[in-house]
Amino acid sequence: MENYLESPNRFVVARGSHKFAYREMGNKTGRPLLLLNHLSATLDNWDPALIDELSQNRWIIVFDNSGIGLSNGTVPTKIEEMADEVAYFIEVLNLQEVDLLGLSMGGFIAQDFTLKYPKMVHQLILVGTGPKGDHKIGDVGKVTNQFLLKTIFTRQDVKERLFFTTSTEGKTKAREFIGRLKQRVVVKDQKIALTAYLRQLKAIKKFANDQNDDLTKINAETLVVNGDTDAMVPTQGSYAIAQQIPNSQLKIYADAGHTSLFQYPMDFSKVVNEFLK
Repeated sequence: MENYLESPNRFVVARGSHKFAYREMGNKTGRPLLLLNHLSATLDNWDPALIDELSQNRWIIVFDNSGIGLSNGTVPTKIEEMADEVAYFIEVLNLQEVDLLGLSMGGFIAQDFTLKYPKMVHQLILVGTGPKGDHKIGDVGKVTNQFLLKTIFTRQDVKERLFFTTSTEGKTKAREFIGRLKQRVVVKDQKIALTAYLRQLKAIKKFANDQNDDLTKINAETLVVNGDTDAMVPTQGSYAIAQQIPNSQLKIYADAGHTSLFQYPMDFSKVVNEFLK
């Protein structure tokens, strides 16, 4: 049986020397589910339990956008330019249409992408994300640095504090998630460079301060998911998105933070599979 921890790195070359790194899982037929990652993340930051479960029923593709991990090029400083890079990756793979899942910053990109390339998106899933023009999103860098300082003294992985709640259940799920990530010993990606991370933060800041997008123009059936205690992208943004997108449904996990999909990978996979049917 396929295992994401051992899934090989694949590469596709475009524009002569432009290289995208990606991994794929599941039965490679029909329409894939393309996953767009969060701030500072590479291929190795996807929960292997989640990918393994989703790939039981779906063709799953995860990739490093330009300038991230093993993909070369430069990280754009605008979310809409990141969306253009996603479109190019899809075209290079000779795909006509995908289902799209965007997590956090990936959700910003997914919104812009769906508005700009509506024919490429069949169904849309937005997790732990918010709408353009929500100024609170611009604080994500400050929030990340605050939690990073706290974890230096506690020797925790910063993702435990950023992504999960501080309840007993939340702390347990956080440790389990970090443990799953540490199981990878082969086929590793390259960590994000500091310059690339800073360019991502610049793009997010601009997204937060830009004029709102008209999300009523999104025609794709949409699933919006978040935890009830998102410390990075305020949960209220998920409510706002669901209220604006006409054909949408909202799932809020109790006692969950920014990455509810990593806190409850089995249940989230079930919800996604039902939605994509």
